[in-house]
Amino acid sequence: MIIVSAAIKKALVRLLVATMISAGLIYACFHVDHDLVGIVGGVLILLALPAVVLLSVDASRVIRREVPSNRSVKILGLVLAIPQAVMGVILIAFGIIYPLIGISEILADLAQGRSAVIPFVTTVTALVMLGLGYFYLREGLGLGKKNDGH
Repeated sequence: MIIVSAAIKKALVRLLVATMISAGLIYACFHVDHDLVGIVGGVLILLALPAVVLLSVDASRVIRREVPSNRSVKILGLVLAIPQAVMGVILIAFGIIYPLIGISEILADLAQGRSAVIPFVTTVTALVMLGLGYFYLREGLGLGKKNDGH
């Protein structure tokens, strides 16, 4: 029997519930009336799947913070960090690629005498996402700041 702390159990139960809801919504996408697929798919993509990713990140952090003695729980903590690292890579890629597009949109709008506020804001947002992606990647790989309780 694997003995884990209450905090790890709580995080894993929350992750299990969110995963079961997501699995149910995926199942429902294939078995509901054709008119409802868009609604179910929207709830799945906008709410359920991001919740699963965020709860897996939370569970991974809790496991790493609690430092369990069981090897399989430690491995589970590493596996649960994968979605966070992947999200970091996606955000970094967006933060690198989109400013190239955004700057050309800004220049095109200015050349045509239009306001370039929207392309400017999205370009700045992309640069913020670059930093956020770096943070997510570091946390997902376990390279973030260690909290020793001091």
